[in-house]
Amino acid sequence: MACTVFLWSIFTAKTGTGIRRVSVFGPAIRHGSWVVLFITMSFILYVLSVKNTTVADSLLLQGTAPIFIVVLGWIVLREPVRGVTVAAVLMIISGILVIVLPSLTQGGFSGNVYGLMKAFVFAAGTISIRRKKEIGLVPTMALAAGLSAVVAAGVAVARDIPLAVDGVSLLILLYLGVVQVGIGFILFVHWSRLLEASETGLLVILEAILGPLWVWIVLSERPSITTIIGGGIILTALVTHTLFYTKRVEPVLLDTET
Repeated sequence: MACTVFLWSIFTAKTGTGIRRVSVFGPAIRHGSWVVLFITMSFILYVLSVKNTTVADSLLLQGTAPIFIVVLGWIVLREPVRGVTVAAVLMIISGILVIVLPSLTQGGFSGNVYGLMKAFVFAAGTISIRRKKEIGLVPTMALAAGLSAVVAAGVAVARDIPLAVDGVSLLILLYLGVVQVGIGFILFVHWSRLLEASETGLLVILEAILGPLWVWIVLSERPSITTIIGGGIILTALVTHTLFYTKRVEPVLLDTET
């Protein structure tokens, strides 16, 4: 992912030719340290969550990030909070409890906690970006992905985990890093400026629906009844809340010239 996003940022930069294009990363390095830190943490927590609980639980809990963004925006940026947000937060809390409480005895609790932590730090990263609107979003993500790789390699070495992978695993990693995460992220960021915030939010919420569905079909990982009920509560709150927010996304966040 780091290589994919790095190359895309270089080739699409409008700061001249040759080595001058690398200057697109200047603002991200100088002013985006908090963004890189939070997004790096979100990448790592995503893996920890999926590995320690069901995909359905993990994605549904991670899908609460939009609400964390609104709440942190109120705390950090002093943005007003509407009544519908308060109602959505209360509904989401109830949905989270429906999913998390059974895991105290049935297993997967740590993965659920990682999922919530991922949602929070991703929201914190988004708020950090909004505080520094002059920072190019995509180059910052390349740095976060690179740092995540370094951290993962360090943990592997410290635990004496072999870094070598077979051919099939390498193809899977290439697909995940280049297509699913790399190109997928670039397309989302590039085209989200043409959509209203409500439409973008609904597209993000689709991950929490389609992710568990694919795993159910391919790996036969059937969601529990509590996951279905809690997830239904969370998704209802998120969709309702998102539909109330129709303000256009600011394209400045996607400017790769900064």
